[in-house]
Amino acid sequence: MNRIACIMLGILVLASCGLNEDGMSEVTLNVSRNEVWLDPDASVEEIEIESSTRWSIEGIPDWCGTVRPSYGEAGKWTVRIRGRFYEGRDDRSAMLSVVAGDCVETIGLYQRGCKMIRAELESARIPSAGGNVRVSVESDFDYTLEISGGDGWLELLSDDLPLSGEIVFTASPNKADADRTASLVFRQKDGDYVKELSVTQLSALSENRYYDGDVKLLQKSTRGNGVNVAIIGDGFVAEDLAYGGDLDEMASLALSAMFSTEPIKSYQDYFNVYLIAAESEDRGIGRVTAKNTALGTFFRSDEPTVLTMNLNAESVYSYMAKAGLTDRVNTAVLVIANTDEVGGTNISYPDGRCIAICTKSGPNHNGVAGVVNHELVGHAIGRLDEGYVYNSGYVTSDYVNTLKDRHSKGWSLNIDTTDDPEQVVWKHFIGVKGYEKVGCYNFGGGVVFMGGGVCEPENHFLVQDCMVDNSPYFNAPSREQIVKHILEIAGEEYSFEQFIREDKLRGPH
Repeated sequence: MNRIACIMLGILVLASCGLNEDGMSEVTLNVSRNEVWLDPDASVEEIEIESSTRWSIEGIPDWCGTVRPSYGEAGKWTVRIRGRFYEGRDDRSAMLSVVAGDCVETIGLYQRGCKMIRAELESARIPSAGGNVRVSVESDFDYTLEISGGDGWLELLSDDLPLSGEIVFTASPNKADADRTASLVFRQKDGDYVKELSVTQLSALSENRYYDGDVKLLQKSTRGNGVNVAIIGDGFVAEDLAYGGDLDEMASLALSAMFSTEPIKSYQDYFNVYLIAAESEDRGIGRVTAKNTALGTFFRSDEPTVLTMNLNAESVYSYMAKAGLTDRVNTAVLVIANTDEVGGTNISYPDGRCIAICTKSGPNHNGVAGVVNHELVGHAIGRLDEGYVYNSGYVTSDYVNTLKDRHSKGWSLNIDTTDDPEQVVWKHFIGVKGYEKVGCYNFGGGVVFMGGGVCEPENHFLVQDCMVDNSPYFNAPSREQIVKHILEIAGEEYSFEQFIREDKLRGPH
């Protein structure tokens, strides 16, 4: 025998559903609500369940956050239903089943869509001269609009407030020495939704500088698909970001250094180079711990002789995204740290991502240009390996395996662990006219491992090399690897014969 008494929402719903599983008595099930609505911001609702036997809730959808408890023994229980954050605009629903023995009660579970107003300024900052200000709007409901603050310098020109369209304001000239702001306040009619949009007008004094996240195209490619390079400054405060100031000076130096050495000098037309401004609270970078800077760059040691640095890579990628650069693997990044201390580092990841870091000062006669060529061109663009000692002892089996893996990806082709001219990765250069200095040079102690075991293609004691000491020269296999990677990203075919024809450094160096 089934007997269900459904009265009204908020009053217990009583279900009597025959004998329980022991065959001893009638099962009763009471559910306080047959409909539950969740807000889009992960709200929580409660229902009361009272059962004369064990019970469970079935049909819980994936989009529901938690239902606790979702089962229980006989007795009275409070069940809390929590939603997940929901950004969809349409309501969504599911049917829950409360099961106790043969007795079943259904609950409609609903989550409201995220009804909101989306408003975006045409430009983040209004020029000091004033003029029209355009705001694109998309709204899910009728709304009112008011201008808060601003003392009347911003006025509404549009005659109506569209659900989808453009609203036009006008700003009077700002003759003060400071920026000024106002807020656009959107309020839902017949509801409690409020959205504020801040509007800033620059002063004449602050107009001539970069602001955080500003992007400037320093060079546009004219060949291939474009090879992207992002230059980002860290430790630059507001006054360092004036047009023609410290950031511009360092970016100009880095740009000229980047294209000062072959082979990239001959392939400059393939590159897009972006300058991305990052405004820091503190000037400079820290040692051991980071200062309050945009990218968190710091020296790894408090010893002034330690030149290696680290940073927050995710912060770097968030600034790259401001320039529309979302390909983390094929975008070379140069971070310029605003400090007079000497430093240079490349952070490489197994998937091919590279972030080069340099400071405003270089460690030798080639200065910043040498660091930029080594870290940015050599490591980040060319995927070359170091040519100097950075490990003690003899080459290890782990290193050999790691190097083989990098070779399989077309990386680190400027070093090898064999001196057999028929097996070494640059064997195709050996014996070719114009590349007589290419061979297998194992210096015992002096390259990569103090005890030896690693070979280079050219004798760096006779011909200085950028990956050894930042000199403005890349050996022949290094030049080839740089060119290969440029053409790969640019979407063009590579051939060894074409490389030889176009290699400006073929022959005596």
